Amino acid sequence: MNDQLRLELDGGVWFRNALNRTDIETLNKVAICEKQHGERINWDSSRAKTITKITNLHNLVSTVLPNAKPVRALVFNKSTDTNWGVPWHQDRVISVKDKHDVKGYKNWTKKSGVWHVEPPVDILEKMVFVRIHLDENTKNNGCMEIALRTHKFGYIPAHAQANIIASAQTELSVANKGDILVVKALILHRSRQSKSGDTRRTLRVDYTNQQLPAPLEWAELR
Repeated sequence: MNDQLRLELDGGVWFRNALNRTDIETLNKVAICEKQHGERINWDSSRAKTITKITNLHNLVSTVLPNAKPVRALVFNKSTDTNWGVPWHQDRVISVKDKHDVKGYKNWTKKSGVWHVEPPVDILEKMVFVRIHLDENTKNNGCMEIALRTHKFGYIPAHAQANIIASAQTELSVANKGDILVVKALILHRSRQSKSGDTRRTLRVDYTNQQLPAPLEWAELR
């Protein structure tokens, strides 16, 4: 089974040892997180421009999502001083250039000066979140856990998540530095608190190959 089919079936696919040393050193400069838990990377910043220059990353994503482009980036840094956990959930928002009243787009919020909105489900069904591991991720330092194939349920209300998780196969995203995990945007996932003092930096980049209905536009990295 090829990687694209595996992604569609399970909701996640691994690319081990995907980045070379130069790529990792470059992304280390991007993954500086001054905020407590995580930070959204401004798409007009030099950090965003650096991400767009990692050819190995974009070529890899294109193998599972043809013509994909990056539209949002976040960095997470879990350590002794910045330790947190989040329960099972879906990430259901996108970032856009400006706010416009378009049918099906709801729950508008402004985060770090950027408009975020919950789009219709068909937009998220065709998106992927790419997690780039810049440190070793283990079951002891709060690595992400995903519930395989749960992306096929579409929007999952909070009251229905427990029953779905009970029958799902789950997977800890144990990873080495340079490993990349590509997941479908609607997959259920969680992250437990770290039990060790090890730093766990992860860069997440959201990708899509879709256009938004005018006048909405992606707040894409460029």
